[in-house]
Amino acid sequence: MIRPVPDPISAAAAFVRQPGVGDRGPIAVVRDGADVIVGTDAVEQVAADGEAGLRALDRMWLGDGFWVGALAYDLGRTIEPAAPAGAPADSAPSAPHDDRGFADVAFTRFATQHRFTPDPARRASSD
Repeated sequence: MIRPVPDPISAAAAFVRQPGVGDRGPIAVVRDGADVIVGTDAVEQVAADGEAGLRALDRMWLGDGFWVGALAYDLGRTIEPAAPAGAPADSAPSAPHDDRGFADVAFTRFATQHRFTPDPARRASSD
């Protein structure tokens, strides 16, 4: 659903504060250039580490839907393992110690997107 508005950020914030919007589960608010997208009606969540995280990314990439989430820096160790700090250069890489307990890949797929886009006619008349 596309909604031309004078100020996408304010309009998205007002939308999120409406009764019932957050009652259906997680929501996400992201920027896409000048647009603001609010994802509602979460239908799937993925959290995985290491190789399982890379497989999850493949599945998301090849599938459909509006995914919002994050990749941890530690996922890079799965692609390019490194020896522990202070270890000899020729030592074998080891699995990193997870000191935070965050998944390397954490995404939610949303069934509904609400896009708030600047309305040039309204913006021009309000300047």
